[in-house]
Order: sequence, then C-alpha cells, then structure tokens
Amino acid sequence: LRSNPDGAGAATPEITHGGLSKIGVPTKTPSKADKKTAESAPAASAAVPAVSPPAPVAHVSHDLKSYAASITKAIDKRDYTLANSLLEEMKHKGLTPNTLSYNGWMAAYNRTGAPAKALETWAAMREAGMPDNVYTLNILVDSLCASDKYPEALQLRDEFWSRNVTPNVVTYNTLIGDRAAKGDLVATATLLAEMKKANIAPTQVTYSVIVRGKAVAGDLDGARDTADEAMKDLTKPSERAYVLNCLLQALCNAGRVRDALALKDSACSPSAPCNRATYSLLISACSSASDSDPALQQALQALVDERKAVDGPA
Repeated sequence: LRSNPDGAGAATPEITHGGLSKIGVPTKTPSKADKKTAESAPAASAAVPAVSPPAPVAHVSHDLKSYAASITKAIDKRDYTLANSLLEEMKHKGLTPNTLSYNGWMAAYNRTGAPAKALETWAAMREAGMPDNVYTLNILVDSLCASDKYPEALQLRDEFWSRNVTPNVVTYNTLIGDRAAKGDLVATATLLAEMKKANIAPTQVTYSVIVRGKAVAGDLDGARDTADEAMKDLTKPSERAYVLNCLLQALCNAGRVRDALALKDSACSPSAPCNRATYSLLISACSSASDSDPALQQALQALVDERKAVDGPA
C-alpha cells in the first residue's frame, strides 16, 4: 500500500504484475494457442523501458503533537539526550515546534530541576521566531527565580509587559513566593501592592506564602496582619480557612501554641471555618508541647472532641 499524496492518511492499492487476483480482479491462465499467437506477433517498433519497482515507503513519521509529547516524557525522565535526539529527528522530518511545544518542554525542565535548560529552550524558541505568551512568561519567571536570578525575572516581566504580554496572578505568586522564601519582606510588600494596582486579585496562595515568609523571618505580628488582610480580600470561606491554617501553623512552629489556640477560638467562624487541617495541626502541636505544659492536656482533649464533631459520625 502506498500513502495518498494528499496526506489524508488513507491508502490506495498499487496494482502490480500478478497482483490483480489479490484485490478481487479475476485473471485468466493463458492457453497454448495464446502463447503461440504472442510469439508470432511482430516486435514493437520501440522497446518499452523497464519500470523499476517503487522504492519502499518510509515509516510514516509521528505528527507534531506526538513528538512534542514524547520529548516532554523524555525530559520528565531526565533523559535529556533522548529529548535532544527526538527534537533533531522531528526537525529532520519537517515538523516545526510551535509555542505550545516549547512551553511544555520548558515547564518539564523546570519540573526536573533544570531551569538553565528551560532558558536555553526559550532562546531556541525565539531564534525559531515563535511568539511568546503569558504561559511562556510564567515558566521563565519560575526558571529565573529557581536559578536565584530575581532581578532578571523582574526585568523579563517588564519586557513582556512592554510587548503587551500582561503578567497574571501566577506571575506575581511566583515572584512573591521567591521573595517571601528569601525573607525579603520589603520586595514582598511592593509586589503585593503592584499586583493590586494592576487589578490582579491576590489568591489564597498569595497570602499564604506571605504569611509563611513573615513567620520564618520572625515577624509573627506581620504574619497576622497579612492574614487579617486576606480575611477581607478573599471571598470563599475555604480560602480564608487555608490562610488561617497557615498562620496557626506558623504560631505552633514558633512554640506559641497557646496563642494559636486563642486565635482558633477568635477567628474560626462560618466565614473562615475550622476544618480537619485546623484540628490536625493543633492536636499535633498540643501533643508535642503537653509534656512541658500540662495545661495543654485539657486543650488537647477538647480539640479531639471538636474534631469528632467536624468529621461527623464514623
């Protein structure tokens, strides 16, 4: 079977000598009289050139989507040599990677802890003339922050913005998360203010990373202020509860279990309900601290009873 030249994927039978009966066309075995007539026929005025058999058809290559997925899979397995080999094979077969392909490979490099390779892939993407989008920006910001290149990440954000590729909440959450983890609370506050000014609404992720960052830096009062801000800005009870739990965990990690218990009693409400995570972290903290603070034994039993009410009957 030979593939149709229009590339539709269907196949048409190639009729060769002796192959008619195979596709359902009846054939006739020549008789002795037929052979004698053929031998006595005059020779043709011009010899008919022999027709060479058709070259074997090469295996049909994968399409762009299949190649892109195979390369991503190789990167996720950290088989970068195979990924490069597949990319070269893909190009050799006339398949050009698009923006979606490049974005997927850059994200895979980030997942496997190879941000430098993600940046190299972006350079190849630009050289190929593929357009950027906000997903490209977010992947590259992640790559640069993971490479401890925060100033370059900010510069890249501004460059994309100048080309009408507007940062979104993921862009800012990545930048804020990087600064909060480094204890750079000034930059964290600046980014949060920029985010709000650009009408990009902070999420539970935004506030939770700031709470954790302030707590790690020893600014527990600041962490509480951020949690209060989250209670005002977030609309879903589950989102508020998530940020509240981050603050409770921060207080427990700092050894302020009693403050965490007091906060639970004052802050938990239908708008920010205590959930299983709330009770689990407080029960764990009370269990660990009860030896040095026997008064927490009573609080521990109360927490166990409250959690049963949250969990419902077994």
